[in-house]
Amino acid sequence: MDPKIFSFCVIFLLVITASDLTWRKIPNLITLPSIALGFIANFYHLGTDGLLYAGEGLALGFGLLLVPFLLSGMGAGDVKAMAALGALIGPSAVFQTFLYMALIGGAISLVYYAVVCNIREKAQAGVAALAAFAATKDVRCLVPETPAKKHKIPYAPAMALGYFAFLAWGDLV
Repeated sequence: MDPKIFSFCVIFLLVITASDLTWRKIPNLITLPSIALGFIANFYHLGTDGLLYAGEGLALGFGLLLVPFLLSGMGAGDVKAMAALGALIGPSAVFQTFLYMALIGGAISLVYYAVVCNIREKAQAGVAALAAFAATKDVRCLVPETPAKKHKIPYAPAMALGYFAFLAWGDLV
């Protein structure tokens, strides 16, 4: 990988991580110019093949996070950031980054929910509800008293750590 593209990827990932952690938003002002830069830099280094390379990376990066976005598990900024990273590093590297990101993001989510959402308390309440249902056969026992609060986790840190893991350890599959 070209050192300039690598340097830009590191800066890009650090900036989106800071933005996501601070404001819970990854602005278009960061992602859209990064997409353009991915096309320009890859065209500069690979000629017209670089445009295809950037386009494939962009499409794959976008596509990998589209379903989680549609299921409300991911923000639009995360999807655009992954697309921008794909335009910069190409389809193979963005796929490997995605695999690491999924593992790291899953681990972060487990820790977050265990700490912030008090998983132990929720599990005990679930067991109590099942016991009440078993004793009474009343399905209303299974309905929580209050609707669950939706927790959003900033995903840019997992993306950045996924990229750095890919650089450190290479292909996962």
